[in-house]
Amino acid sequence: MVILKEQLTWRAPRRGAVRRAARGFTAVELMVVVAIVAILASLAAPSFKYLVERWRVRDAVEAMTTTLYLARSEAVKRGGDVVVAQGTDGACETGEWRCGWTVSSGSGGDIQSFSVHPNLNVTSKSAQTELQFDRWGAFDEGQAGFTISPAPAGAASSATMTLCVSNGGRIETKQGDQQCS
Repeated sequence: MVILKEQLTWRAPRRGAVRRAARGFTAVELMVVVAIVAILASLAAPSFKYLVERWRVRDAVEAMTTTLYLARSEAVKRGGDVVVAQGTDGACETGEWRCGWTVSSGSGGDIQSFSVHPNLNVTSKSAQTELQFDRWGAFDEGQAGFTISPAPAGAASSATMTLCVSNGGRIETKQGDQQCS
């Protein structure tokens, strides 16, 4: 490859040469883009309400499932006498678990407490206020069921879920407000 002497020399730009245009956006272009994004966001915002409701219901279902598994394992570990009871802040009626719940043992006090988002309804299917687990991790009440739904919409919401627990401890979740069998 041969390099010529002319190729190695640098030349300054000529006087009066046209400068290249500046890169970037103008303020008008930027405002148009911001306006389009705002319109699209305002159209999409109402659909996020249902997404958030489903997330909250799913979170409460997972918290209840975790609570029941914890209570069963603690009952086996401690030789029984473990209770999952509805919250007692006075604002909840019998069978309403929307105030949260606690896992406690007869000898050692509270093991763990769970709270529920204020926009959720958690109700017991049979108005139970507590589930008592024996030393084998089962409870004597037979079968328990909970309906978890968004507070303003209630059980008619598409986000509603039912949590069913057999006396042996098998947990099943169902979409909607269904009966436990």
